[in-house]
Amino acid sequence: MINLIQTLKKQVLLFDKPVSILSVFNDKSYATPAFMREIKAATRETIHLLDREAVVGLSDTKKMILKGYNFLFSKNIQAFDTREIAIHHILSREV
Repeated sequence: MINLIQTLKKQVLLFDKPVSILSVFNDKSYATPAFMREIKAATRETIHLLDREAVVGLSDTKKMILKGYNFLFSKNIQAFDTREIAIHHILSREV
């Protein structure tokens, strides 16, 4: 997962325009300390280019971690139960 974060960061910086991101997690996705450090570093470098972000597949524990991340970075990443609802959120201009 760390490699995916690094690749995404490079793509966002190369594109150099605001982007929306949909992240899909599953029960094999873990918020390890190394992963969280990588997310923190990538966010600091790309935050000015991140428009809307949504995640799918988070457990209740991971949703709590997301709340902490949102607080730390003054973000509003939304967690959704389905990809369809998450995509609708990303494509919608309503906040």
